[in-house]
Amino acid sequence: MQARIIIAHLVHQPFPTWQPSLVLLVLIGSAITAAHSLHAGSLVTREIDLYLLYGYVAFTALAYAHMCLSVIDQLCAFLDINCLTIKRKKQY
Repeated sequence: MQARIIIAHLVHQPFPTWQPSLVLLVLIGSAITAAHSLHAGSLVTREIDLYLLYGYVAFTALAYAHMCLSVIDQLCAFLDINCLTIKRKKQY
């Protein structure tokens, strides 16, 4: 979330107020809690809980990596520079 706030500040855009990954986390947590409170413990085991949370971590990591790569790509395109390389001088 902090990276999105910094980017919004740099490009003079409104600050983000929510993230889709947080909504997904709330939905997963609510589903796990509801399943346990309905005494469906035999249907929702600890292993399934862990798989859901590992899946969420993987989803969040991929979403963050995609955001980082998109920001780097857009900044490099805007500034007409290459990322992590030095551009050769134009030969006239």
